Amino acid sequence: MMSAFTAMRDGSRQTYGRDRAGRFVPVITFHGDNDAKVHAINSAQIVANAAQQIGRPLTITRERGATPKGRTYTRERNCSADGEVQIEQWTVHGAGHAWSGGHSGGTYTDASGPDASRAMVAFFLPHSIPGMADGSAQTR
Repeated sequence: MMSAFTAMRDGSRQTYGRDRAGRFVPVITFHGDNDAKVHAINSAQIVANAAQQIGRPLTITRERGATPKGRTYTRERNCSADGEVQIEQWTVHGAGHAWSGGHSGGTYTDASGPDASRAMVAFFLPHSIPGMADGSAQTR
């Protein structure tokens, strides 16, 4: 249990930079910048490790936005030369330790958004294997 709390606070030194065999898996992260339980270094390490694993140059774009409920966010996209988003990192400003965009009646949810579930579906759909329309598509 202590190692879990340490990883949430300090990030994981066990997996960072580890060379994973096989194909690259696209990555999306969400993190509230007021999260007192899980430090933002975890999101940064996941993104850095993914960028290292992809093994080709990426172009990074950054946009700031706001939800209809007034929650602001920064979205950073790492795109390959063909314009396909490979890594996406969301920082939700003012959010704590909660699922972004969840139902207001839920536990550990923040209805102020942005809607993490919708963003994740939009992120992963272009990465599905063509021709697998039966719902059993796998990510590339």
